[in-house]
Amino acid sequence: MIKKVFKIEKNNLTRIIFFFTLLIGLILIIYSSLPIVRVVRAVPESTSTDAELYDPLGGATITGFGQKIISWFLDLAVPLTAIMTMWGAILLMSAGGDPKKIKQGQDALTYAVVGLAVIMIIEGLFSFSIKTIEEANNVSSLLQVIERYLLLIGGPIAIIMFLYGGFLMGTGTPDNIKKANKVFIWTSVALAIISVFSVSSLISLINQLAK
Repeated sequence: MIKKVFKIEKNNLTRIIFFFTLLIGLILIIYSSLPIVRVVRAVPESTSTDAELYDPLGGATITGFGQKIISWFLDLAVPLTAIMTMWGAILLMSAGGDPKKIKQGQDALTYAVVGLAVIMIIEGLFSFSIKTIEEANNVSSLLQVIERYLLLIGGPIAIIMFLYGGFLMGTGTPDNIKKANKVFIWTSVALAIISVFSVSSLISLINQLAK
């Protein structure tokens, strides 16, 4: 039952991340295909009255407008997460062993953390996409930027996976110990691969600077 519920929540989270990733992609396509919207003021020679065209974005670019929307969601998500977390804690304290109330408290905590995580992921993806477009002048430089960012996030992900493996190992159950060993092995393999690419990238950079 627990695995089934976790699978359902995981599928919903995947759909949400896919939807917002698609939305960010559409925004980037629009940004790259449309000119920047600016306020245009026409001043006729025969009169002193100015005529202005309405700017729905308030003089901001598509990128800036999207960043404002995401910032607004983040400003709203942080206090909502705090409220949902405290509400979940109150439900757990007042459950008195009632499985239904305990489940409600756990769901409130889960939704609070997952909701904030999703919005932070979206904000990170949006910022990464904008920086990638701004820093890359061609396909080669675009791939180099993506490679650099992937190397940067590899370390933190490895730390999280090692902590997760340590948590599984601490439970003491044979199945979790096997899972922890697999986590340690594959995380170590991934780190080795990242290290090889890091060294090769460093050597390539040194060769370019030496020319």
